[in-house]
Amino acid sequence: MDYEVIRSVNDKSLHIIFVEGTFGVLPDFVRRLGPWRGLVGGQVISLKPHYRHQLVEQGFVLVHQPRDNFSAEANSLAA
Repeated sequence: MDYEVIRSVNDKSLHIIFVEGTFGVLPDFVRRLGPWRGLVGGQVISLKPHYRHQLVEQGFVLVHQPRDNFSAEANSLAA
């Protein structure tokens, strides 16, 4: 299973991680936090464990972290 990451155009610290192709089923309040810019994606198994757990539990992860420090994957540098 793959995931996607998007970042808010207005708030560069706001990111959403979700299962690839499921943006349309995210809660309205989450989608309306955009507009969004697509970033990278990858395999769910590569996500940091706490992101993976939250993705399974609620279907998406809302992350508020400076873009210079943000990294969705366990073994990658911040992008």
